[in-house]
Amino acid sequence: MSYYGIPPGLDLEDRHPAVGAWFLGPRAENFHILKDIFESTLKSQEQARINLYSKDQPFITPEMQAKPLFQENIRKLAWELKALNDILKDHSVPFWSPRYQGHMNMDISFPAVIGYLVTMLYNPNNVATEASPFTTLVEKYVGQQLCRMLRYHVSDPLKKPTLSGKDVKPDAWGHITCVGPNAR
Repeated sequence: MSYYGIPPGLDLEDRHPAVGAWFLGPRAENFHILKDIFESTLKSQEQARINLYSKDQPFITPEMQAKPLFQENIRKLAWELKALNDILKDHSVPFWSPRYQGHMNMDISFPAVIGYLVTMLYNPNNVATEASPFTTLVEKYVGQQLCRMLRYHVSDPLKKPTLSGKDVKPDAWGHITCVGPNAR
């Protein structure tokens, strides 16, 4: 069995169920799965917030939530969200449809959608190691993968490095750039 769940040697038609698991579907066939996964993610995020400094008092109290100004802002947020959804629905190219397969763009894969939604809740801003421990780990991992792919020397992380000897090679490394002035 391969990493993607497709046994080697299957006919193209027999591979379709595996590929169907990678996308939300042109007719929203897998949206119930996304809802279940995102509900589980929201519960996990909720518990992470509740458990962190669990003795602290609530910052946003039920009394605050009952105030008219709070309620008005929630209504405005809901209205703006509906407007955004309507505009995107009416003025976007439906790349999820097989009718657009010939274009340079296509549907976003299921793992990418889930990864994006989950990650946004944690806001792993890649600015410095102390502000982004997770993205720093990913950056190092991806940087080493790219270096290996380009055949640069990367040490085995499980081996103790030697500091002497004529065969010692410096380790390659990579850095994920961001948009804006830092990427120039």
